Amino acid sequence: MPVPPANEVAQQDAHDLPQEGRALPDIDRKMKFARWSTIGVLVGSALLCGYGYYSGAFRSVEELRTVVEGFGVFGPIIFIALQAVQVVFPVLPAGIGLVAGPVLFGPVLGTLYNYLGICIGSVYVFHLARMYGTPLLKRMFSEKMFARYEKWANHPKAAFWFAIAILLPVAPDDYLCYLAGTTSMKARTYWLIIWLLKPWALIVYTFGLIWILNLIPGVNLS
Repeated sequence: MPVPPANEVAQQDAHDLPQEGRALPDIDRKMKFARWSTIGVLVGSALLCGYGYYSGAFRSVEELRTVVEGFGVFGPIIFIALQAVQVVFPVLPAGIGLVAGPVLFGPVLGTLYNYLGICIGSVYVFHLARMYGTPLLKRMFSEKMFARYEKWANHPKAAFWFAIAILLPVAPDDYLCYLAGTTSMKARTYWLIIWLLKPWALIVYTFGLIWILNLIPGVNLS
């Protein structure tokens, strides 16, 4: 019986491999791309964060106005990017950005820019936490914060309680978005919760804070 050449045998063996086996190189490439793109976004966010800090954009609404207006027609894009960075690095004072949105761009566009920036940042940190897990949370947040919400991550109705927390303007949304990435919550469910429920808490928090600040003598944020 004739023996087929070795190269034909190798080709046949490769053809007989399961589809997932042949797809492994593609998976490896996608994982490498995900890692390097994550590093790139983090570096870019850190640079933008540093720029915002040293330019004074994170210290007051007026200084943020000066920075944003300095970019002209690209001001809204810079503002949205700064809002997203404030979710990735939650040590920054998010209240300044939320108040600045309506003050700089009016109540409608300002709220829209706040919404876009914070939702983009929230989606990013979910996938960031899904990639690096709880060690990332322990490095970024206090042990007290981690211990307080650790049980929630394993709750069978974690998605439901996460949705309720997103609706509440007083919940630590930045941390919960990171934590959600370490749960079994589906990405689609998370996206829907963020994009559909986030604006209501933003509206209440933003305009409630503006109302309170306007009560201070000499302050007018209208």
